[in-house]
Amino acid sequence: MERIFYISLGASLCITGIWGIIREFIPEKYRLFKKGRKK
Repeated sequence: MERIFYISLGASLCITGIWGIIREFIPEKYRLFKKGRKK
């Protein structure tokens, strides 16, 4: 059980790290496109 918990914790940390990098590299155009899509 502990092993599964640590694997899932590591995976979630990797995902959050990747998202942090992606957010830094997402251009302003993409953000504007997302806002426009909601409207």
